[in-house]
Amino acid sequence: MRIGFVDCASNKADAFEAFSAITNEMVAGAQLERRTAHDLLKIPLTAKKLLTGGCDIAVVFLMLSEDDLDAMSLVHEKIIDVELSAEKFVLFCIISDEEYENDEEFENIAESRMKTVLKLASQLELSPSQVSQIIGDTQMTQALAELSGFSAAVSGDDVPKEGEEQPETGSGSETGGSSLF
Repeated sequence: MRIGFVDCASNKADAFEAFSAITNEMVAGAQLERRTAHDLLKIPLTAKKLLTGGCDIAVVFLMLSEDDLDAMSLVHEKIIDVELSAEKFVLFCIISDEEYENDEEFENIAESRMKTVLKLASQLELSPSQVSQIIGDTQMTQALAELSGFSAAVSGDDVPKEGEEQPETGSGSETGGSSLF
């Protein structure tokens, strides 16, 4: 399997070496090809070049801040076009600045997410029928949600972390609003 690895020049760390090591450990015979996008908005084009150049799947690794939310909305929209035209998948592995406080925390999060994305990539490529087993698998569902959970991570502290209770939402009357129904 040929895996395209896309990162961005604005990333604060180079994760390719770690991704290579994890790939060699998890996906026998995998070949990696790396491309670095100049900025966030060039990610779809960079992924498209890899997919049309012979890669079976692309993995995008990004380190983002809250300021990147608008650009990421555009990237996600354009990635769908890339997937449709190439008839291949692009998987994201995103880590926000707000998720870690030191290098060790970053490395742990990155390793966990890289393993999750590689597990999914190998299932998509080698045995598409096994992908349906992910549905209902609580651990995998949680891990997949974390891969693209960037917007939840930066949207506020009211997002519950694993094991925390969902915050209660009021009827709106405390803010002066009321239901139309």
